[in-house]
Amino acid sequence: MKRPGTTRRPARRARGRGVCLALRQPDESDFRKVPARRRSLSQRFAGRFTVRALGGGDRMADVSQPAPQLGGLDSNYFYPSPSRVASSAFKRVTDVILSAVALGALLPALLLLALLIKVESPGPAIFKQWRTGLGGRRFVVYKFRSMRREAAATAPAVVGDDRITGLGSLIRRSSIDELPQLFNVLRGEMSLVGPRPHAVEHDMVYIKEVPGYADRFAARPGLTGLAQISGSRGGGEIADICRRAELDCQYISNWSYAEDLRIILMTLPHLLWYKAH
Repeated sequence: MKRPGTTRRPARRARGRGVCLALRQPDESDFRKVPARRRSLSQRFAGRFTVRALGGGDRMADVSQPAPQLGGLDSNYFYPSPSRVASSAFKRVTDVILSAVALGALLPALLLLALLIKVESPGPAIFKQWRTGLGGRRFVVYKFRSMRREAAATAPAVVGDDRITGLGSLIRRSSIDELPQLFNVLRGEMSLVGPRPHAVEHDMVYIKEVPGYADRFAARPGLTGLAQISGSRGGGEIADICRRAELDCQYISNWSYAEDLRIILMTLPHLLWYKAH
């Protein structure tokens, strides 16, 4: 591991958004030094860089989030630092107020739907799955269960998928199954508007196959987003994900309050059009 003085000058000249601590043939003493060294760099480059550790596999799990292999090495992926959209206090306050109001208004209907799901097929009404959020942090997302309990939910759904229940097909087409994610918004894991989160297993594939895919993690995942109102909804092919990632990154780069409002207002008409076609 490099001495503290050898990291500062190159990092100052860097135009990237983060600093990596790379361990070459680490020994036990190196692993013990990592947390303190990471804190030191985080303080030194506060506001300019995100500091991540790179290398060491599972033994580094207490340092940063586990992620896919880089260059054939079991390592930790270097995620981008939060963007303007993730740092906006006004956006966060708006998320909390609107999601709380929506939950209060929709609660009776949500409880009734949960009961219908349980009556139609055995199992919990709420489906939980790990997703990747802001800065590469993982969180549990909530959805109404639309598949049979025994179904393998990590495989993308396709047209005529026999894992999907009758009621599940309806709530998936209308995106009603996503409404429990209002709780994720309240918890600060998601936003009303932002890149839609994918299953962690899918992220591990897309992050290696899609250029710029990791830049989506510079914002909180959203209930809806620019990609969704632009027709890039559904589909797990790499070409589909490339287009979706491009739109997500465009949203993050050009974010404004007016754009958030436009996306929210366009979401319902888009869902109605999508259901009709």
